[in-house]
Amino acid sequence: MACGKRIVQRGITARLQVFMTPGGKGWGLRTLEDMPKGAFICEYVGEVMTNTELYERNMRNTGEKHTYPVLLDADWSSEGVLKDEEALCLDATSYGNVARFINHRCSDANLVEIPVEVETPDHHYYRLAFFTARKVNAFEELTWDYGIDFDDHSHPVKAFKCHCGSEFCRDQKSMRSLFLGFASASNWNILNQKKGKYGLQITLKNYCESWRMNVELHNIREFEVVPEECVQYIGKYMISTQYKVDSERTIDECTVYLYTSRDFKKDGKDAWIFDVDDTLLSTVPYYKKNDFG
Repeated sequence: MACGKRIVQRGITARLQVFMTPGGKGWGLRTLEDMPKGAFICEYVGEVMTNTELYERNMRNTGEKHTYPVLLDADWSSEGVLKDEEALCLDATSYGNVARFINHRCSDANLVEIPVEVETPDHHYYRLAFFTARKVNAFEELTWDYGIDFDDHSHPVKAFKCHCGSEFCRDQKSMRSLFLGFASASNWNILNQKKGKYGLQITLKNYCESWRMNVELHNIREFEVVPEECVQYIGKYMISTQYKVDSERTIDECTVYLYTSRDFKKDGKDAWIFDVDDTLLSTVPYYKKNDFG
């Protein structure tokens, strides 16, 4: 009689779905049902290779996409430690299962990989199983930390640009530098990109339900809310006089104000202008004709 606790050997029982993720991450994997903490998701399946074989393959494929092998190291067991060149690993680049669609997330992923010993004649390596690190909601993307060193320039295959969105993201090159808002409102309408008459470019994005969502989508990590004097400036020119002052000119003036008073242009940071809902700028003809109303 088989042991009922051998959940890994029973295979996948969770309802999983491969889907196209937003934000440039490509295909991903998600669960179609709520999963409690500690639930088994799937096993990591790939081509079994030695470290030496994998290194030689990567050297031949220099310039192609990065591979993320999983070590099946003997020091997980009590049978001694293999030499590095003898150690086995799993490479899912060419062969694998749904686990190959699990995207990377730095540090705070919702999955954790655990080596599991199963009944096989060879105990030199274990199988690798994914379990939930916390409660995962239905339709939430499943992620795990690949353990990538984004500063390792000696790797023969170049690492990807990380879009994980984690506040602990280790790929500093992919982070945006600054987030600006005119008030601490929970929902802001984001204006379309414009270029002021003074030739100053300001980053204005299309509508997004929440500024927090926008921060995550664009991987903005260092942000600040514009101080009170800027809020007063916007209130003066964009609220009290919104029907008297041409709104396009107002945007130009606000842009100049940001660059001159807050010194944004010198440090090369991005500036983000958000229209707080209660300013009612969507009623202004300039925005109406651009379908923002």
